[in-house]
Amino acid sequence: MKHLMEQMKVCTSRMALAALDIFPGNQYYFERINPRFPMCIDMGYRRDTEDEEELTEPCSWEPSACSNGSLLVLGASGSGKTETLKKVGRAVIHHPIPLLIIDFHGDIVFPGQTSFLLSSGFDSCIGVNPLELPSLNHRLIGLRDQWLGVTAMLKRACPHLSQNQLAIITFAIGQAFRNAGIEEAFPWTWSNQAPRLVDVLDVLRKWGEDGFDCFSAASIRGCYNAVTSVFGHPVFNRFVGLDLNRLQNACTRIDLSHVDESIRFLVAETLLRLVFAKLRGLGPIPVNPASDKERYRLMILIDEAKILTCGKGDPDSRDRILNVLITEGRKFGIGLILASQMVDHFGQDVLSNVASLLVMKPMDAREAKRNAATVQVPYEDLLALRGRGEGYFKTGGNPRAVKLQVTMG
Repeated sequence: MKHLMEQMKVCTSRMALAALDIFPGNQYYFERINPRFPMCIDMGYRRDTEDEEELTEPCSWEPSACSNGSLLVLGASGSGKTETLKKVGRAVIHHPIPLLIIDFHGDIVFPGQTSFLLSSGFDSCIGVNPLELPSLNHRLIGLRDQWLGVTAMLKRACPHLSQNQLAIITFAIGQAFRNAGIEEAFPWTWSNQAPRLVDVLDVLRKWGEDGFDCFSAASIRGCYNAVTSVFGHPVFNRFVGLDLNRLQNACTRIDLSHVDESIRFLVAETLLRLVFAKLRGLGPIPVNPASDKERYRLMILIDEAKILTCGKGDPDSRDRILNVLITEGRKFGIGLILASQMVDHFGQDVLSNVASLLVMKPMDAREAKRNAATVQVPYEDLLALRGRGEGYFKTGGNPRAVKLQVTMG
């Protein structure tokens, strides 16, 4: 009864705000609506029979009833995965929890968003800087370790680079920082404006003319040619970046559908690392949060998350950003909603820590066999799914999977 009364009060507040043209997604909505009851997201209905008209009790996702606020959705194209993500995203901001959407294909669109296009075109006016120093605690993480982190990220974005070329790039990044007045030996310089990737290209261009240490001019020129299309991309070299402060009172969609995969990967990983550093800098959330608004500072929704996990290197590496977010994000108020086609697209950290799982119709028997073990149902049952939002849903609060019909619209 108390829970119902709380919901009625919030509904009344929402109606009053709607009369003032303040709707979910509006920053004033996030500031003024503060429900105390846990977030409960309607997913649809349990389907216990093959009769399309016969649906049983409602089924919901309650993140705070699980070990963490994470949801993994698996399903092939046409299974209803994208519509499910939009349904969950709308519910998250309605509650209201700020939401960051990384949209690789341009499909996750619904009311209440503020969208930013990151591309090389005139319609795109903001960018990200992979060389921006994300650490807020330089006493623990020095400049060189952050350079190496950037190099590892570039290696995954450009898997064609040789070890020799990666070594050249590491030296060139260090020189670009020194040219910007940032010296490893003088920590008070680390807050200076970081160089951009185009500045690294300038270093490589100069070294290609004169040579540098043990690297021949020919090797440096080959390295320059290998990275110029990525390092010179406009999205990495704009002077205006996304305002990370606004993410905590907004529904923000990053549209990466108009750049190729290496650029999408580098933009998304850079942005997620900066967001994680920002929220980590605020310190841990309360041990006993008073509401889900204290528990979740930000929900992050990523469709086709395989773009972040299938690059060169070990998907189980602890420095992969999804592994960092799933293992460390909860204590800093981060919830994750991830989607892809197959369970193989994720490292073991993600699969071990994700609290809720929705498996929808796979593309073929191979995908079905791989996804079935995760949700613990026979793979033949997954192949028999009809698509259009039908799947098996398992949560931390109810570890046995139930057959679910997601309600669309």
